[in-house]
Amino acid sequence: MNKIIPALLLFFASHIALADNLYIASFNIRTDAASDYKKFDGWSQRVPVISSLIRFHDFDFVGTQEVKPNQLADMLKLMPEYAHIGVGRDDGTEKGEHCALFYKKDKYTLLEQDTFWLSETPGIAGSKGWDARYARICTWGKFQSKTGAKQTVYIFNLHMDHKGVQAREESAKLVLKMMKSIAGKSPALIMGDFNVTQISAPYAVLAKSNYVTDCFDAAPIKHLPNGTFNGFNVNRRTDERIDHIFVTKQFTVERYAILGECYWIPVPKELMKEGDTEKSLAKKGLPKLPSDHFPVAVKVRLAE
Repeated sequence: MNKIIPALLLFFASHIALADNLYIASFNIRTDAASDYKKFDGWSQRVPVISSLIRFHDFDFVGTQEVKPNQLADMLKLMPEYAHIGVGRDDGTEKGEHCALFYKKDKYTLLEQDTFWLSETPGIAGSKGWDARYARICTWGKFQSKTGAKQTVYIFNLHMDHKGVQAREESAKLVLKMMKSIAGKSPALIMGDFNVTQISAPYAVLAKSNYVTDCFDAAPIKHLPNGTFNGFNVNRRTDERIDHIFVTKQFTVERYAILGECYWIPVPKELMKEGDTEKSLAKKGLPKLPSDHFPVAVKVRLAE
């Protein structure tokens, strides 16, 4: 009997070590737009909230979209436990928005990284595809866990065009092709702002591919399963999800959430109404949102 117990403990310990649990988020942080300051949604007002949200949840990976170089620098300064990969969509270096992929540098080693453009010429920096208004990109990395079974995983992070109908459908086909070519049969996931809802043709390209599965559909536990675009409006109600996370078959999806968090700022004097005083305003708050998109978060398990 005494010999059986240590053997059982060793068996369970070895099986626990073979599994990696990942906490992942996709977050369109909204670009740094001067016009946002007029409504008190400026980048400098939001970045402390965005950064503290990410750090509090302690995500392993965060795929972000619409990140300009100054925003990237601000976030890295406020999130010292994270490193990142990604390039600017306009020139393949720094110019333009990034699909910056943040990762916990104490938990994961970056093995490979690259970016391709969502166009007919994915290897050409700055190339604009089909009927897209802007150049669009997908940044990916191959990572190895520093703990547990030291597994490797491919993480893809994209931002599809918001206007080009053909561009979105062709981009969905392209990312599937690229994922299969780059990751092969290895565990992989793709996330980002797809700019298409769950009832669209481009979404169906992925969801019905038999290669990846939407975490929303696979998760047995869902928290706040509402829409993902809010337009900085705390009262907006929609079921349309345009931000998605898809995983390959090696993953078990355990939880899915749309993090509909808001925060409050003191009511600005510019919004003072008749009868208001500075004293009365001090007791009031103005609800704000960290971005015009809610972050999508999933907990997944990857077992060998």
